[in-house]
Amino acid sequence: MYGEVTVILSRLLHTHDWGTWTITKNPTETERGAAERICTKDSKHKETKELPVLTDTTVWMAGDRVEPTEEKNGTQKYTSVYGEVTVILPATGTEKETGTVTQEVKPGKNAPAISISTPTAELEDMLLTDDEKQQLQKGSNIRIILEVQDAGNTVSSLDKAGIEQASDGFNVGQYLNIDLYKLVEKTRTDITETSKKIKIVIDVPDSLKSKDSGKPRTYAIIRMHGGMAETLADLDNDADKITIATDCFSTYAIVYKEAGEDIKPSPEPPEKETAAGKEERKIEIHSALKAVQTGKKLQISWGKVTGADGYSVYVQYCGKSFSAKSLNQVKSGKKTKITVNKVNGKKLDTTKNFKMYVVAWQWKNGKKSTLAKTLTVHIAGKDSAAYTNVKTIQVKKTSYTLKKGSTVTLRPKAILYSSGKKQLSEVHTKNFRYMSSNQKVAAVTEGGKVKAKGTGSCTVYVFAKNGCNKTIKIKVKK
Repeated sequence: MYGEVTVILSRLLHTHDWGTWTITKNPTETERGAAERICTKDSKHKETKELPVLTDTTVWMAGDRVEPTEEKNGTQKYTSVYGEVTVILPATGTEKETGTVTQEVKPGKNAPAISISTPTAELEDMLLTDDEKQQLQKGSNIRIILEVQDAGNTVSSLDKAGIEQASDGFNVGQYLNIDLYKLVEKTRTDITETSKKIKIVIDVPDSLKSKDSGKPRTYAIIRMHGGMAETLADLDNDADKITIATDCFSTYAIVYKEAGEDIKPSPEPPEKETAAGKEERKIEIHSALKAVQTGKKLQISWGKVTGADGYSVYVQYCGKSFSAKSLNQVKSGKKTKITVNKVNGKKLDTTKNFKMYVVAWQWKNGKKSTLAKTLTVHIAGKDSAAYTNVKTIQVKKTSYTLKKGSTVTLRPKAILYSSGKKQLSEVHTKNFRYMSSNQKVAAVTEGGKVKAKGTGSCTVYVFAKNGCNKTIKIKVKK
């Protein structure tokens, strides 16, 4: 009798009623795929999902398989909650078309002529990842390109100062940027460091040749990489060419002296250097190599190197070149750890991925001389949304007894900190790298194949991308 009241009811929130998944891009054994599902209440609402490669057994289950014959293709089915994928298995009689690997040089304006003398097959084995080698077998073409540019107007003041200081009174003729990269079809990957040295030949520019034909000049190259300058001696006897072996690609300079004065390469310590001595120091510095992230800091440690007066620690974000700002100096041969909280002068960003390496040095003739250098390790930032690091490495056996001449192939497996994330791709570096403490006893290839060469015992080290390692004892009998 008092009247009427209208109550406004809150609008119900939309709740999704998802339909079934539909695969929009089929994954393969090497490439990821994609799937989506649509809300049955509103077709504008879609959810997409990146699908892992078919070899990921946590998602895909291998189903029916029809073996190929010489004349007919076979099939292999894979099933998951996202749907089914059928892979065509080529007929065994079908000749597989593989891709090609080519090397080429791109000289820029005012740059000297340059060529690569290392055979293409060696470059292929050295520079291609396992995934890229699979792509090659499936028909992808890969180009390895060396690019040289005149850097007279672009060389940084820091690099120029480093080169001029290292020239020690020699004449700097021309600054160069020498870059190496690979193109897998249209995908470019820059290469700043290589696992082995590549031989390149540089023609001496006419402007740098002696005006007196009876007094030819002596030439060399000074390389500036990661804030360190190193003199590379000319390896040939051709007065018009400079042949060098290098494993770093960045800033270079052609230097020269007049007739009668030789340029000596950077000294190799210590006196009476031996291959065994180099191997021992290499193992020493890697023996305790580790990078641990705590808060916004990176704690880096390494093994003590005999005879070292100090260490240079370089830290940079992945995808960027090492520079003078990457350098962290340790001015004591006894100190083997450092805490880094800045990169490029700014606070460490742990959402990004970064890379690092350590160089052991000693003073010799008033200059720093390199004793040993670690691998460049690539580390996922602890706050990365997509990537994680290797926690440990699993191997089938931790010791082998082999007969001289026999081989065994190691097949390590990476165990990650976070199962919901993935480790960095092989664009950064190979999943595993190997090292032998005594190659006269047992040598190990880049693919993990150990060959027994001489009686005795040694240790083979397996390194993951982030420096996590596993040791395997090898004993060789007659």
